[in-house]
Amino acid sequence: MLYLPTNSCVDGGIFNKWGKEVRDAIFDYWNINQKEDDSVVHFLVYAFDLIQVNDVGRIDLNIKKIMDNNPQMVEKARKNIKMVGWFVGQVFKIEDNANFNPEIVMQRCNFFIGADI
Repeated sequence: MLYLPTNSCVDGGIFNKWGKEVRDAIFDYWNINQKEDDSVVHFLVYAFDLIQVNDVGRIDLNIKKIMDNNPQMVEKARKNIKMVGWFVGQVFKIEDNANFNPEIVMQRCNFFIGADI
């Protein structure tokens, strides 16, 4: 069974969609070298930029930028909760390869727009 130490992934973990690939790479390394080495976990997570970003300040800054540039969409989202998803998508587009935690992005979008969660 693979054990990924909690301190191997800064700021909340790695994305599940890449977890299997990381697990397989670690198993391959451990099978070849016949030893478990946490430094391999660290290397793979950082090498493939798999760290999930939970930085609320950074997420909030992006949401504020989007809201400032799209006041009409803010009004629509305040009237229709389903429109909040548009803001979530924009947050992921605003920074390339920013592996934001989608749950936190959704929570923060709801907070700023004033929609009920």
